[in-house]
Amino acid sequence: MLIPSVRALALFVFGLGSLSAATVPAELDLVALRSALIPKREVGADVFLKEHPTWDGRGVVIAVWDTGVDPAAAGMAVTTTGERKIVDILDASGSGDVVTTTKRKPDAGGQLLGLSGRKLTLPEGVKNPTGEYRLGLKPASELFYTEVLKRVNDRRAAERGAAASRRQAERAASREAMELKAIRAKAPGDRTRTERDVAARAAALEALEDGKATVDSGALYDCVLWQDGTDWRVVIDTDEDGDLRDEKVLRPFGVAGEYGSFGDLTFATFGVQVYAGGDLLSVVTVGGAHGTHVASIAAGHSPKEPGRDGIAPGARILSIKIGDIRSGGGSYYTSELRALALSAQHKVDIVNASFGARSQYQDGKNLNGRIYDTLTERYDILAVLSAGNNGPALGTAGTAGAEASRLLGVGAYMSAEMGRVLYNTLKPSAAAAQQFSSRGPTKDGDFGVDIMAPGAAFAAISAETIRGADMYNGTSMAAPSASGVAALVLSAAKAEKLDASPARLRAALMRGSQPLPAEELVTSGSGLINAPGGWAKLWALQGVAAFGGFYDLEVNQGTFTSKGRGLLLRETITEPKRRVVVKITPAWAESVAPAARFAFEGDVVLKPSVPWITAPDFVHLTNGARTVSLLVEAPPVPTGALGSVNVARVDALLAAKPELGPVFSIPVTLVQPAPAAAFKDQKLETAVPLSPSETKRLFVEAPADATRLRITVKHQIKMLRKILNIMLVTMVAW
Repeated sequence: MLIPSVRALALFVFGLGSLSAATVPAELDLVALRSALIPKREVGADVFLKEHPTWDGRGVVIAVWDTGVDPAAAGMAVTTTGERKIVDILDASGSGDVVTTTKRKPDAGGQLLGLSGRKLTLPEGVKNPTGEYRLGLKPASELFYTEVLKRVNDRRAAERGAAASRRQAERAASREAMELKAIRAKAPGDRTRTERDVAARAAALEALEDGKATVDSGALYDCVLWQDGTDWRVVIDTDEDGDLRDEKVLRPFGVAGEYGSFGDLTFATFGVQVYAGGDLLSVVTVGGAHGTHVASIAAGHSPKEPGRDGIAPGARILSIKIGDIRSGGGSYYTSELRALALSAQHKVDIVNASFGARSQYQDGKNLNGRIYDTLTERYDILAVLSAGNNGPALGTAGTAGAEASRLLGVGAYMSAEMGRVLYNTLKPSAAAAQQFSSRGPTKDGDFGVDIMAPGAAFAAISAETIRGADMYNGTSMAAPSASGVAALVLSAAKAEKLDASPARLRAALMRGSQPLPAEELVTSGSGLINAPGGWAKLWALQGVAAFGGFYDLEVNQGTFTSKGRGLLLRETITEPKRRVVVKITPAWAESVAPAARFAFEGDVVLKPSVPWITAPDFVHLTNGARTVSLLVEAPPVPTGALGSVNVARVDALLAAKPELGPVFSIPVTLVQPAPAAAFKDQKLETAVPLSPSETKRLFVEAPADATRLRITVKHQIKMLRKILNIMLVTMVAW
């Protein structure tokens, strides 16, 4: 582990999963257990739907920006009202694009010459008033991700090998083979010119048939496109035999929800789209099972077993693939920009993006963060994103879920029931944040995580996996759980004609969440999302102008920036008492009329959560920047402690209605190390007791001349309690 500078901290973070003794349940309630495969009780969805069965997400469309959603997956057929579940399947990555500018008419025998060179026999009963067909060619390498493509390539390699073996066997039994054997029996110098030529041609042929020397372009699928006078029609030669009579003719998915399959080998589902007046065909496949799993959690519906439903079974899904198969499934913002436009065109209500990465700057100002903020600011779409899976260390917030300002960034939580059903624990585990869930604060002081939701589920996945469902975990699973809750509350708001703009809905979900006092604010944000709580809070926030917008904070004095969204002090604090200046600026979606902005005024009381922060007790807000000062007196590191973490916030409460919760909060995080003197002769020894689901942090200032840190760890178990002893930590300078 490299120490980046002499001012760096030596940081140790230890987390422990659940270890427990075996118990045997007296009786199993299989219905309840199966319904817990997608956690719903944790977020109050079961109670909410029991009281309001028609507010099940109907009327709400969730766009899933991911690897694509498979329409053939369980729970992806219909909503609770019988509507088609998936509005459309779209590829924003461009990996499925096929140029179809080549136009041809059938020959006298009724066949088309495909771009592969194969003669194509058209399906029977084709209606094509112009008689003209558009042709395209698509390689399998741009349609199937690695595991599926391997099946195709392995089959082709096996077929090539078998064909080569047959040819070799046929030659070995021929008269020419006997002559070649006689020629090769001669010394090269004794062969005639004709014999040398025969031997050379035979050697060249054998080299060409060597499997290692064989070059295969891979599977290439002919695509045929035409207009029937009403709709575009598409047929793809999925088995590469030139006979299209056994292929399914499709219209663009949005017309009637039609989709096809590339056969039993891949078992991969596909749909089609047609663009640019027929010049571009999009063959939409999935880039992995992830997106289908996400959609199943948010809104899957199983009419025969409602207990297996997702959170909002009445909601519809718009599938937008942003992971590019050609680059290993990653996305480089071009896909997100296209997805932004598609979501706006389809007027979706919520975008779920369980997609992200590590962030270098963590300030929400990069292109990725701005894309998601634009969804809210310009198009009134609530964005719900995963916070990242790089925990439990502090400062692991990912982009864009834990750094953009207008969205709902979701961390991963696990209940005792989830431990039993999804992780098969041997006895009840503690309810807590999952260890992998990324933590704040960001480098500019924001808490990063806004809210928590169940971070695991056993849900439907796409067909090409040849598994109907699987258990996945991650903040990728927490985000759709939160999206589902948002859909329930938004469905209720639409039914009751309430104001549920993204800003107000986000505030309601956060203020109506279930507090998690055992977790740090940088881990849990406002708490565990809760459908009844969010709905009750949305009612309470009606007509309160202060909750109709966002608030941009600019806080000076931070370790990494003087213009942060909160205060983060990380390093030895040489000035324990300091004045911190905070600039507060209301921000609005474009849909908020100028008259409403002009009229905005609000009286707030600033209430620190800890005694070591002093704040003004009254601030009057209008639609403009307002500057206030805080006095922060950093608590000293406790004597003998290896560092300390202090997390607090200053809540801005409406003076007339403090019970509504904070209009905004100013985050404060102090990370202070123990002095470098804790190392004696460059060594530090300590013991860290840990219980299941517990995280502990140690911070020690690195000695000035240290460049490397070597850690030796030894552990022991006592009475089912995990005791982790750091027996030796050695700092070596060279």
